[in-house]
Amino acid sequence: MTKMTEAELLEQVAQALELTEAEDGAMTVLDLADSLNMGLDAVRKRLRPLIQNGTIEVIRTQRKNLSGIVQHRRLYKLAKHEEES
Repeated sequence: MTKMTEAELLEQVAQALELTEAEDGAMTVLDLADSLNMGLDAVRKRLRPLIQNGTIEVIRTQRKNLSGIVQHRRLYKLAKHEEES
């Protein structure tokens, strides 16, 4: 895999998040990994600096799995900035 710049990663993450069917616009690491065609660890590693600089925010929510069991999930979405509100 070629080295990806932060801007390229942000663009890919933004595109993936825009295409999600989730009403909150957020995705799990697994969803992002599938969408970006990357491994889980690679996505986590690349998300870390985007979270630290405030570009991506982490939200905690509950979602039902395929069996109907409610699970607590950590989801990632583009952070809203003051000028966007």
